[in-house]
Amino acid sequence: MAILGKSNAESIERDVRGHFTRLVTGSLSLQEMQAWLIDHEAQIAEHASPQLYDDIERVEHIIAEYSGDHIDAAAAIEEIAKATGEQGQAVAHRSQIGVGRAS
Repeated sequence: MAILGKSNAESIERDVRGHFTRLVTGSLSLQEMQAWLIDHEAQIAEHASPQLYDDIERVEHIIAEYSGDHIDAAAAIEEIAKATGEQGQAVAHRSQIGVGRAS
């Protein structure tokens, strides 16, 4: 049983972190991220590590700020990248699409 639990925890960790990466690299919208988190709420609550759960709570808070028009999408994604450790992914993506380059 412990092995199954560990497997589920590793699976949800990969899944959530993969969605964070997709969000900060532009292949997933904030709305899609929010919907995915809602759809997987039970699995996350059951299998997420405390660190992952904290990251998810931070992401949900940032999405709420975006949904309430307190920050724009770019700022929300940047904050999520910082909160989840996905900064490198976001920087790499911006560099690939030419954002932030001097003209």
